[in-house]
Amino acid sequence: MPLLSPFAYNTNAYEKAAIAKKVSSLPPGTAVVLTELPSGPSGTDPYFKVDAANTTDVVFAVVSGTGSNITDKVFGKIVLFNAALIPVLLNAAGTKDQYVKVKTTDGKWGPIGAGEVGVARLVEDGAAGDIVFAMPV
Repeated sequence: MPLLSPFAYNTNAYEKAAIAKKVSSLPPGTAVVLTELPSGPSGTDPYFKVDAANTTDVVFAVVSGTGSNITDKVFGKIVLFNAALIPVLLNAAGTKDQYVKVKTTDGKWGPIGAGEVGVARLVEDGAAGDIVFAMPV
């Protein structure tokens, strides 16, 4: 069980409205890539369009830990990478101060292996399936 709850750090200032580009379900903590920019608040499409990041993508943001799943029909919030802390959905157990990166094709995070470069550093311990906070690097 993670030490901090998804509400422990307020990420509202770093959140933007987003919707999935493909038919999918992106749970909180999932790493996402940008597929399309919004057309603007007065346009017909005010949302960032995102998809789950895979192991070779540059991560744009993560799905907010305080919201629900994002789909192609239901918008949600994403936390941009300029936030001090981001929620990450772990694919494998991780410990505080361990570096993580996207390890699956559906945007889940895991500890880096030898020779890999971390994208974020965990600030708390977590088991596989937990949403924990990490600091972007």
